[in-house]
Amino acid sequence: MTGELYRHRKRGGTYAVIARGFMQVDGDLDNEKVVVYRGEDGRVWVRPEYEFNDGRFERLPDAKRETFEVPEGCE
Repeated sequence: MTGELYRHRKRGGTYAVIARGFMQVDGDLDNEKVVVYRGEDGRVWVRPEYEFNDGRFERLPDAKRETFEVPEGCE
């Protein structure tokens, strides 16, 4: 689901999921599910879904949404 907020456990940054999709590349990662997310600094990142869900990130409760501006269209 887009608009969800997560905290990176190691670095402590807060990120908003802005999209989910599939990677199109030649090789083993072709059609791999990916998560597209934006940091508080505005930088956009893409990570394979299996890495995003392997414990590196923890979902923040909805109450934390007030402290982070969710990008337009991600609600």
